[in-house]
Amino acid sequence: CEPSFPTRRSSDLLFPTSPYSDVLRLSQTLTSTPPPVAPPGAQVALYINYPRTETPFNLSYYLKSHIPLCRSEWGAKGLLDVDVATCAEGPTAVVCTLFFSSPAALGEAMKSEGTPQIMADAPNYTSGTATMSVGTLVAQA
Repeated sequence: CEPSFPTRRSSDLLFPTSPYSDVLRLSQTLTSTPPPVAPPGAQVALYINYPRTETPFNLSYYLKSHIPLCRSEWGAKGLLDVDVATCAEGPTAVVCTLFFSSPAALGEAMKSEGTPQIMADAPNYTSGTATMSVGTLVAQA
């Protein structure tokens, strides 16, 4: 499954000076999955799509270790909520949506000291390379 966010649109990369700018690229197509519900006050979402690979995605590790790591590092920087969805078929195994209070908050999170540790954790739960896109929340349907 690929994410579909009909009431949202992708925006330009919000933190071009981040060391992770090359990793965070905009998706060209968004189709088929209902959008997650944004928490009150959210302005920006970071959508992370993990591909289906020969090695299964370690969802247990992701939920018990990686997401708490993200919350502990980025919670004070404007991370409001995290949604995780699994996909039964198609090229995507897991979609994660991280909601931030503002574009500046997302930028600060990406520049924080703990971000390299978060990025380096990926081999513990996936063998694939995630694609990421940033969306500006424009409506809640």
